[in-house]
Amino acid sequence: MKSRMKKVIALIVLALMLFMGLSALAEEPDPNTEVPSVLPGSFWYPLKVLGENVRTFFTFNSEAKLERHQLLSQRRLIELEAVIENAPEMIDRATENYRRQQQKIEGVLNQVAQQGPDREELMNWLEESISWHIDAFDRLKEQVPDDARAALEQARTAAQEGRNRVIEVISNWNPEGAFNRYKGLMDDRLDQLEEIDPIDEEEVDALLNEWCLYNDALRRMSKSNGQINTQINSWQGESLERLDDLEDRFNQRETIQERVREARAEAVETQIEALRQIREENRWAEIEDDFNQTALQRVERLQERVAEMDQDCPESDRENCLLERQKMVEALSQEYQQYTSLGEEVIEQDWNALTTSGHNALGQAGQQAIQMLEQVYNTAPEEALEGLEQAIASAERLRHLNNEALGTLNQIQEGSTSDNPSIERVQERVRQELAPQLETIQNRFGQ
Repeated sequence: MKSRMKKVIALIVLALMLFMGLSALAEEPDPNTEVPSVLPGSFWYPLKVLGENVRTFFTFNSEAKLERHQLLSQRRLIELEAVIENAPEMIDRATENYRRQQQKIEGVLNQVAQQGPDREELMNWLEESISWHIDAFDRLKEQVPDDARAALEQARTAAQEGRNRVIEVISNWNPEGAFNRYKGLMDDRLDQLEEIDPIDEEEVDALLNEWCLYNDALRRMSKSNGQINTQINSWQGESLERLDDLEDRFNQRETIQERVREARAEAVETQIEALRQIREENRWAEIEDDFNQTALQRVERLQERVAEMDQDCPESDRENCLLERQKMVEALSQEYQQYTSLGEEVIEQDWNALTTSGHNALGQAGQQAIQMLEQVYNTAPEEALEGLEQAIASAERLRHLNNEALGTLNQIQEGSTSDNPSIERVQERVRQELAPQLETIQNRFGQ
């Protein structure tokens, strides 16, 4: 009798589970749906998800499956909003559910991306939908307990990465449109940083993290879409000026300044990558003036920072003040060296393809940089000397390598009967000529 009763109870439970499963199976996600009755933590929640997965499995069309995954992602967000209000102990689980659902989009997105530009409308819808999610996360941030914010930020980051992936797909068909999307997102972050008041270190860090996330995606895109590299080069030059201004704005907040410098270094890397791609496409003549101007802007900024090193440093904290400003000088020196390294790369690989005017422009910019750096070197405090030495040596290398290549080019154009030296010979002559001068520079420091 007892055994029979157990079987009856088991059948009832099974029937109930099947009923709930069928209900979940029939349930269509709707972005405007009311709060779902079954939430994370409920006994029935795993069965609900199982029903959703079964329906997804039997959705064979890749476009329909992509839409379904995003709508399920929307449902996970609605569930998160509900648990924040009704069951805050489930926030971590709800955010993890959202993050996993976003990850499921990746594989289907790759399939749709291969179908061609006629899927751009679907991609636009997907990007707008994910953007709405990101805005929702921003609103929810103020509603969750402090110990749940990290989990919420992880889910938000998953949404941002998903949006980046969608924009990358769009870039295959519409690179100009994708560039403008990134530009808009990144300019918006800089706008917020310029206006933020009062200054909140956590918020500044979050905005800079987002800027760098989009910048990284833009750098990847520059490698595969040559059409937009000229725009990237020009616009990143403007971004560098804005990041310089932000460094000045946060002049009393060392931690934030350091973070701004990190973002600026990434901006330099993206611009260098765009310039490198332009060089490889044999379009250097289009941007050589921009290249020289941007490199010299780093030198001018370096001059300003060195001139300010002794200013407004309180005697009570002079050592730390100078140390922080030394970091600024070293960062700018490293940025300038990235441009000179690219200049050397251009000469080494394209020395006989550059015009005489191109060589002259490089040489004049290098000479101007050396004069500016040596002038400030003579009055710089000791803390700035190492960074200046590195920048001067870098400018010297570029100038001498360029002069040798220009001399070789002139010999060829004049029909010289002498041997036609290879670039390896040019480089060796530069090394021999430059070695004593570098030794002189190093002797200034007793190294």
